[in-house]
Amino acid sequence: MLICFVGQAQRRFIISGTVYESDSIRGMPYVYMINHNTGNGTISDYNGNFSIIASDLDTLVFTYLGYAKKKFPVLRIKNINDSTKSSMRVYMQRIMIDLPMANAFTYKIKPNEIDYMKRYIKDHSRTKGVNAFESPITALYDRLSRKGREQQKLQELFQQILIQEEVSKKFNPEILRQLTEDEFVDYETFRKYCWYINDEFILNNNGYALYAPIMECYRRWKREGR
Repeated sequence: MLICFVGQAQRRFIISGTVYESDSIRGMPYVYMINHNTGNGTISDYNGNFSIIASDLDTLVFTYLGYAKKKFPVLRIKNINDSTKSSMRVYMQRIMIDLPMANAFTYKIKPNEIDYMKRYIKDHSRTKGVNAFESPITALYDRLSRKGREQQKLQELFQQILIQEEVSKKFNPEILRQLTEDEFVDYETFRKYCWYINDEFILNNNGYALYAPIMECYRRWKREGR
């Protein structure tokens, strides 16, 4: 009887449904569903529909940036038959998460400091007051002089800081933990492992195009036992 009970508890079911915002009747796209026990997951489609496989002993976790997590023990979802559970309707509720995420930023830059760096980069993006075509000697001096080299280094430093600030708004340690439901994942090690998810990729992609490759890389990371 014990063997029979365990075998029944471990049956795997197809679980499908639709994700909605709490105050909307429209499906919510690109919501992440993670099987908390196995680490497997999927993403809702453009209409908010999803399908995932799990057993009665598993727990499904629904996450989306800016919304409260939703957890559903599979055992509480009504069985239709031996392989399918009843369709789910999941409602996500918006929350404010901006402040906790800000604590994970690499650079804690004040707005006035950001404005200053942007102005500096703009002002020094070309030689001030010099037309390189009309006055090549002056332009060459500015490029090779100590002052010119210092300005260029400072400009490059500011540019890199601003890039890191923008990257951190879209992907940082807190976001990685929210997506994966893994409180122990090391952000820096993960970034090195997923080398193709670099700053340029993060800046040029949003939503599904950004977070789906991250989740795929995370699943591969877990399969390798990292």
